[in-house]
Amino acid sequence: MEWSHGLLIAQGADLPEIYHFRVQGYGKEWRLEDPYRFAPVLGEVDEYLISEGAHHRLWERLGAHPMEHMGMHGTCFAIWAPNAKRVSVVGEFNHWNPTTHPMRARGATGVWEIFLPDVHEARFINTI
Repeated sequence: MEWSHGLLIAQGADLPEIYHFRVQGYGKEWRLEDPYRFAPVLGEVDEYLISEGAHHRLWERLGAHPMEHMGMHGTCFAIWAPNAKRVSVVGEFNHWNPTTHPMRARGATGVWEIFLPDVHEARFINTI
């Protein structure tokens, strides 16, 4: 790992399993968790059943679900948007900025997902 112009440059095995970012700006300093270090919450069986149109408990998988994942409390957001080019979670927790938390596409299922640690607020919106 190395720092270059204020950016941390690391590749796969260089990163520790658990890490966070310390951010400074506007005379303040705060700690951020990297939501992209977390493995997906939806599993291969979920993906298969969704792609087959046979998932009979989608309400348990899609939407916003507070949970503990990989040792952190937060919320998993998942949405079915098969024709979307980009989907983000926005809310008060990220100042309604759609560039802060873009979701990950889950293969050919049309499902987008992200786990946001330390996000527990009920007011959010997914934008496409």
